[in-house]
Amino acid sequence: MFQSTLWVNGGLAGQQDSLSVPHRFDVTEHVVAGAVNRFVIRVDNRDIQNLGTYPSAYTEETQSIWNGIVGRMELQASEAFQLTNVQTYPEPGLGAVRVRGIGHNLTGKALDAEITLSAAGGQGEQKHQAPEVKQSLRLTADSSEPFEWLYSMGEEPLLWDEFNPNLYELQLTGRTNIEGMQLETVTKQTFGLRSFERNGRLLQINGRPIFLRGTLECCIFPLTGHPPMETEAWFSLFGTARDYGLNHIRFHSWCPPEAAFEAADRLGMYLQVESPMWMDTWNMPVGAHPEHYTYLPMEAQRIIQTYGNHPSFCIYSNGNELNGDFELLHRMTAEVKALDNRRLYTLTTNWDRPVDPADDLFCAQTVDEAGVRGQYFLEKLSVSTMLDFSEAVSRRDVPVISHEVGQYSIYPDVEEIGLYSGALRPVNLEVISADLGKRGMLADLRKFVHGSGMLALQLYREEIEAALRTPELGGFQLLDLHDFPGQSTATVGILNAFWQSKGLIEPRRFREFCGPAVLLLRMPSRVYTNQDEFNAGICMAHFGTVELPPSAIEWKVTTGEGMVLDQGVIQTGAIPLGAGIPLGELNSTAFTQVAKSARLTVALELAGSGIRNEWPVWVYVLTGEEAPGDTEITVTSTLDDNLLHRLSEGERVLFLVKENELEHTAPGKFHPVFWSPVHFATDAPCGISVDAAHPALADFPTSSYAEFQWLDLLDRSVSLAVSDGLPFQPIVQVIPNFYHNRKLTNLIEYNVGAGKLLICGINIREDLADRPAAAQLRNSLVSYMGSAAFVPQHSLEPGELCELLKPRELSAGPK
Repeated sequence: MFQSTLWVNGGLAGQQDSLSVPHRFDVTEHVVAGAVNRFVIRVDNRDIQNLGTYPSAYTEETQSIWNGIVGRMELQASEAFQLTNVQTYPEPGLGAVRVRGIGHNLTGKALDAEITLSAAGGQGEQKHQAPEVKQSLRLTADSSEPFEWLYSMGEEPLLWDEFNPNLYELQLTGRTNIEGMQLETVTKQTFGLRSFERNGRLLQINGRPIFLRGTLECCIFPLTGHPPMETEAWFSLFGTARDYGLNHIRFHSWCPPEAAFEAADRLGMYLQVESPMWMDTWNMPVGAHPEHYTYLPMEAQRIIQTYGNHPSFCIYSNGNELNGDFELLHRMTAEVKALDNRRLYTLTTNWDRPVDPADDLFCAQTVDEAGVRGQYFLEKLSVSTMLDFSEAVSRRDVPVISHEVGQYSIYPDVEEIGLYSGALRPVNLEVISADLGKRGMLADLRKFVHGSGMLALQLYREEIEAALRTPELGGFQLLDLHDFPGQSTATVGILNAFWQSKGLIEPRRFREFCGPAVLLLRMPSRVYTNQDEFNAGICMAHFGTVELPPSAIEWKVTTGEGMVLDQGVIQTGAIPLGAGIPLGELNSTAFTQVAKSARLTVALELAGSGIRNEWPVWVYVLTGEEAPGDTEITVTSTLDDNLLHRLSEGERVLFLVKENELEHTAPGKFHPVFWSPVHFATDAPCGISVDAAHPALADFPTSSYAEFQWLDLLDRSVSLAVSDGLPFQPIVQVIPNFYHNRKLTNLIEYNVGAGKLLICGINIREDLADRPAAAQLRNSLVSYMGSAAFVPQHSLEPGELCELLKPRELSAGPK
């Protein structure tokens, strides 16, 4: 990286500057046979083509702008008669391939050669041998000339896809006789027999619909600071992605090395590859420098010509979020499309813009301002499972792929510092760890990672299911399944930067909602009362190899203890390929059996298939009665001398914090920080950690982290910031973002004098008739406060309480 210059025996042999393909030099004229030859290589890693330092191919944000050479360095001797640049183009119908290449004759004589073509392929016990075919090739003396032949694959050839990544090895054996001297050359080329096309708004592999379940790879390799050049590392990376149900990787503004394509070919991963371009109006638009008009088209063509045979190479984009000269982007795309029709092409990944004639698909976060990812519909994404992106999809006549879905921030796990044993040092994690230590909060780390991680996981799941409910959507690209260490620290992954689990979910459970076949539920709410009926639509996303035969959907409604409240079977017809396929309606009166507010599970399973999915719902009991003890406690939002006196006399007090009234408070929020709290500056929190076993929550069903019944509660809450010197053992701890570490809570208790105090920053005062979760939380807290279990473990002095609940000073008005 970036530019290499080669001298052989003191003579300049050439200069290369690709960031995407190997640097190759013809040194024939410089090498002295039978002597010691001196090779000198200079590598210049300066930005010699004015690309900027934002593309993943050339950035300090992830890999590093390293200097040197990685991968193989070798000297190759070629024959006087040889066949090179062999490319295989599957014909329509996939019964034959068109073989193109270049024949070289450096013998000094004209030659007539016989070329034998043969191909064999398959995997496991499934093998296939294509028939052997002979062709003639005439080459004039000292020439290099193209050839093209149609090669039949014979009967029932094996196709390549994610389920059956069958690969063939094509062998071309050339033989010729020049003045009695026999010459032979053998060239081998691996390829896969597949088509990757669009049919209207649908993406298709080998003529059937496909849905891309993808994530990004932004050249994140913390141990080396550069991408691996061995297939084993890529097998591991792609294998992990497959374990989590993914079939697609987008290489954000970079092109991986040959080893990545080889591994993806063998594992059946669909790759989107991009040129080293991230050029926007805020950094450096396309066309801002003269070099863009020569280097960028050349780089795109080098990528296509070098990696075009790989069946895993399914989509090419010029780069990420490109703006500027769209005429140049159109020309680049049209030129590579004319060179190679084996994949789909698009001008840029992201931006809401008109479709260009060269666009085969449209990858964006909005389409004519209609959102195509859940962050544009956070309320609907969270209160129900009804969201889909049909409106956005309908506004394009080409396949739409949802861009960079997710970006839900998870608290950085600073215990990962020890994993950085190679080239890169995690200075960001070190700073965060030091700040936690200074504030006495390192012991909270595991709670922070788990609580924020489980919240983010739920939101990723809802994003994925919303996409799978959308007919004709082409797929999604997560940002990200794993962490992004750059851009001011964006720990948004279910996995860490090393593709290791954070312990949030097992891969098999992730595949229940992210896989080739996923059962889906359209329910209008997640929160119910025991007077409600449950009515939901059942649908499915099915992107296997064939339609499923008529079957039965088995459904159950169960309690947390596994007791079945209701169950049934819904018969289906044949299930075709596609997304959001309706299968029937689920109607149940199970909720009327609930005698105590509870978290229930609605589960679906396709009989005998192993395909299953489940969703939590919350059912609250309506009693119309005040909780026991409601008349025995003092409820207030004002700290004054009277309240301090009541506490000194031993009263029990529920203090309800109101928004904007106290000095040491911050707004509450259910949804976590987007991407990074530094990159997009915010002091918003990242979820909660709940002491679910605390008796104050005995009548309020909850996990140790925020699930969707907390949506209304957290969005209508304030968090109390507790200073470092005060005792801090909250019932609900609000997880700060890492850039604003502080002790936050919206539910905490203290002894004050002879009295007992419960401070609640959640709005459990207003609209309780329409907010069953808030009403239930109030009942649970009041019942606890009226019981013998109300025994706070820590105490505050009156003066400390006055400082904690200090009123906010109102700014003076105009005089």
